[in-house]
Amino acid sequence: MNGETRTGGPQGRDGGGERADDGGRPDPNRWRALWVTLVAGFMTLLDVTIVAVALPSLQRDLNASAASVQWVVSGYTLAFALTLVT
Repeated sequence: MNGETRTGGPQGRDGGGERADDGGRPDPNRWRALWVTLVAGFMTLLDVTIVAVALPSLQRDLNASAASVQWVVSGYTLAFALTLVT
């Protein structure tokens, strides 16, 4: 090559983590994106744990069968997944 820097390909302008107009330095906003992703994952784990802890109380207090509790969990999972996607 004749000293030119490639800007295309897997590490170029199409999402390689480096910005072409910044002299090849990584984008500082990537750390914010990482933290947002980690917090969202933690909140998901916490939410699922809360539902798992609440299930025996729900079943006992509502006199629900195991099949009814499974329907509740399935409905909750579907609603939660749709919320995450949108």
